[in-house]
Amino acid sequence: MEKRLMIHNFRRGVKLNKSQIIEVLTEFKATNKTTCDLNQLILNMMFYIGDTNPYLRDELIYESFSKLIMSDLLNDNQLKYVFSNMCSDEFLFYKIGEIDKDSVFKRSFSALVLALLLAAHKNKTCLDANELELAYLSAIRYLREEKDERGFILKKGWAHATAHGADVLKYLIVIDEITMDQKIHVLEAIIDKIKSLKHPFGANEDDRLARVYIAAIQHGVESDIVNKSLTKFINQINHLEHVQKENIKSFLNALNERLYLLNREHQSITYIKNMLKLLDKEHL
Repeated sequence: MEKRLMIHNFRRGVKLNKSQIIEVLTEFKATNKTTCDLNQLILNMMFYIGDTNPYLRDELIYESFSKLIMSDLLNDNQLKYVFSNMCSDEFLFYKIGEIDKDSVFKRSFSALVLALLLAAHKNKTCLDANELELAYLSAIRYLREEKDERGFILKKGWAHATAHGADVLKYLIVIDEITMDQKIHVLEAIIDKIKSLKHPFGANEDDRLARVYIAAIQHGVESDIVNKSLTKFINQINHLEHVQKENIKSFLNALNERLYLLNREHQSITYIKNMLKLLDKEHL
């Protein structure tokens, strides 16, 4: 009923123009207060979530979603409404597969909101088993099907889809209900993503992907599982392009640095160093 009511209200003409939503969200950012009906505010934030104005999209809409979600200002119906939309073809998978198009902003910032929702669930259970399964499947699918690899775009700000996809997985993999098999699948999805990239890492994507591995290790994934997943790099290395091989080295270095900070005695450190030596020996 809540979802139908929100859609009905939106269609009745409560959509704000861009200047109005900027004014409302700027006030909310400064005062934590808004005179706008919360349902209407959510709908308008969703409408503009992929706008090419980086101030509106990143500093206002994303930060407002963060405040609303992480400060527990949304009720269960509102949270679930936002969640179901973020996982839909109109948001996370909006024109999925397009490259060098503005549609990437809607997808990548939907991914960030999904990450916020998963973080909120970790702190205070708000998603049921079916929703968590949807989140898991959506996160894996998004990492696999997102093809726009751009980082910062002049005048439009951060697209950063690969990094945002990694953020979703980082918050997903620490949720108690996520099984070990699902965690392993997440790690494998990261390996597959790195091997599929067409451009070199240039905006800290290697570190953002490495953080997913670190989160997994911190939540029960043993070193033998980590090492087994990383072996997929070496097993198929001869079939990869130079840029993909360089991305593998960059990721392994980022992972090794973070793992050393976490636990300098971790068994995977030696394994990763040996992999890097092998890659250097092969003149990759």
